[in-house]
Amino acid sequence: MEEDEEKRDFHWYEELEGSTPYEKLKLLRQACCSTMRITEKSKKWWDKEQSEQLKITRDARRGKGSNRSLDQVARIKRWKTEKDKMRMLVEEKKKECWQTFCKENGEKDPWEIVKWAKDPWHLKATMGDLTDTTGVPLKTDNEK
Repeated sequence: MEEDEEKRDFHWYEELEGSTPYEKLKLLRQACCSTMRITEKSKKWWDKEQSEQLKITRDARRGKGSNRSLDQVARIKRWKTEKDKMRMLVEEKKKECWQTFCKENGEKDPWEIVKWAKDPWHLKATMGDLTDTTGVPLKTDNEK
């Protein structure tokens, strides 16, 4: 009787596609996990090229892959080189993204760009003015 219950409990596992347990788990995860949503907090400038460079940079730092045969000084030198490549790549992508944003939104309303540049996280709209404990607005930096 217990064997029937065990077979009934695991029949869903046997019906999954994939020849190995790992493949079955991957396919189950793909079927059940939600897709990535792009929101206003997403990094619009991030792409696959940066993901690959980040992986290379992390592997260089950890001494994986082709870095295993290097001594520590050479490994650190390679890691710094990869880290600099990553930093330059991020700067380029951010600049491209900002220029695209300016082209798309600058013609409609140039002041929208100014608002984004001055307050990119929209803190002024959400925070409001600072007040002291009695409710009087604070105006100077010393008061704040």
